[in-house]
Amino acid sequence: MAKRRARGGPKAAGGPSKGSAITRGTASTLPNRQLPENKKPGHYRSASKIRLLHMYNSKPKWLRPGGKEPQPLAPARIQPDRRWFGNTRVIDQQKLSEFRENIQKASADPYTVVLRRSKLPMSLINDGNVGGKKEALAAGGALPKLSGEALLAIEPFEGVFGSKKTRKRPRLQAADLATLALQVGSCLCLQLKYSGLQHFEPAENSLCGCGARCMQAEEKEAAFQKSISAGDVPANGAGEGGPVELIFQKGTSRRIWGELYKVIDSSDVLVQVVDARDPMGTRCRRLEKYLKAHRSSKHLVLVINKVDLVPPRVARYWLQQLSKEMPTLLLQADKNKKNFGRTQLFQLLRQYGQLLSDRKHVSIGFFGYPNVGKSSIINFLKSKQVCKAAPIPGQTRVWQYVALTSKLYLIDCPGIVPISSDAGTDTDKVMRGVVRPERISAPEEHIGTVLEKVKREAIVARYGLDSKISWEDAEEFLSILAVRLGKLKKGGEPDISTAARIMLYDLQRGKLPYYVLPPCLEAEVAEAAAEADGTPLDGAMAVPEGDALKLDGSYSGDLADKEEINDCEEEDGIQRPDSDTQQEAPEVSGSAAAASTSEPNKRARIESSNSS
Repeated sequence: MAKRRARGGPKAAGGPSKGSAITRGTASTLPNRQLPENKKPGHYRSASKIRLLHMYNSKPKWLRPGGKEPQPLAPARIQPDRRWFGNTRVIDQQKLSEFRENIQKASADPYTVVLRRSKLPMSLINDGNVGGKKEALAAGGALPKLSGEALLAIEPFEGVFGSKKTRKRPRLQAADLATLALQVGSCLCLQLKYSGLQHFEPAENSLCGCGARCMQAEEKEAAFQKSISAGDVPANGAGEGGPVELIFQKGTSRRIWGELYKVIDSSDVLVQVVDARDPMGTRCRRLEKYLKAHRSSKHLVLVINKVDLVPPRVARYWLQQLSKEMPTLLLQADKNKKNFGRTQLFQLLRQYGQLLSDRKHVSIGFFGYPNVGKSSIINFLKSKQVCKAAPIPGQTRVWQYVALTSKLYLIDCPGIVPISSDAGTDTDKVMRGVVRPERISAPEEHIGTVLEKVKREAIVARYGLDSKISWEDAEEFLSILAVRLGKLKKGGEPDISTAARIMLYDLQRGKLPYYVLPPCLEAEVAEAAAEADGTPLDGAMAVPEGDALKLDGSYSGDLADKEEINDCEEEDGIQRPDSDTQQEAPEVSGSAAAASTSEPNKRARIESSNSS
């Protein structure tokens, strides 16, 4: 017979609690189940875990019996009203058109700085020259890369696809990869680019992307090769036929240009340094076009260095001409001579630092031809040796950061030589300081051009030759110079190669003065020479009167002659300073770029002072 449970004994698991008639279950699907006796909660599912499993196993209401499938709602659109979008950048077409005109005017003015470019709708402003691209397309050229709106403005979608199309098939450059590879292989521009030949001028709107004048380049190259085979044109441009020396490819390597593009990407302001003796020959015009087209946010400044090697009148005229294109300064970066231009350059860089106040640091990159004085200018601004500098090309190998102030940083760049027709012949590269004379295999081939560019009086004064001595050609002069310097070979034969290298060294270091006249002075010099003896005078050989030549190759004279500067003001209307010792830095102002904001001061102009 079964025993009965005594009253007050232990109750069964899941039984009703004291004073309750409801018994809670112990099933694993109940969130509020009662655990068995002597069991800890850690070994069983929690209430939240059970609810999560119920959610996974359940179905939405519309899938349950009797449920209705929900219908998609109509798209809701909110009117772009200023009442609802007051703090967003909303602009109508009229304001956008006015703003586009202001931006174009500001971009055309080199002395205007656009402020807060990050807040401007530049994609709506810079749609490109649609009219010019239409003309290029009508002429049969390839269509450049365009944005969507500009592309539809030239050729609408309905004109290519659909029932109203006006042509049978879209304009494609290649139907398959084989055709595209054939086009690239037959492109002469690419062949010339990688073969080292530079006798062609690239242009835009071409099939290959590197020049629309492919046929002209082909004709030029064919004529060039024919003349070389006939022996009429030298292959190295120096004076005799022969293979191109690798030394004249300095400054054109992929590594050097990689360093340059690092400097461009890291800089807010770019300073191009040119030689005062040949400013146009040491300018990188292709790089300037690239910066204006693809890096319009970079501010470009031109610095004419080594002004002590040219007459003051020539330096003033170069400043007058180049200041119309971009902010231009004259500089003499030589710590051993008179301080000229340092204050003005520092003031100009400080203006850019104040205009770009939204940036924590402002980086200024220096670029240009080798041996134009980029590292010397940085040392000149810092007043101490922070960059390795030498009067020979190729001293700077990699880019280098230098802190000028707490906000301004200077970046030094290796010298670059653009691969274009502006680079000139090999002799031009030697005279511009691109190549070291000791590495030239035949330096005597370049002396003929040097004798044409440098005045005879300067050569006689430099080497202490007899003023009555004369020579017929470069070889005879080098023989005389070698005997004068004591450079002889065995048997007393003059060593003309060593004498030629010495002369090229003196030319590059400024001990033999030569310079190129600006266009405004060439006509004046030609008239004066014609009135004198009826024979034209080479502009590079002429020294304007009133500028005394020193034995070290520099010129004496006041660079800020008040009377001649006033004459320049009457010619071009450019304001010049009245100071007797200093020049004024070009004005830099902020444009009305922040037209979408309500700031009252939209155009900030900071005047430079003459105090250091």
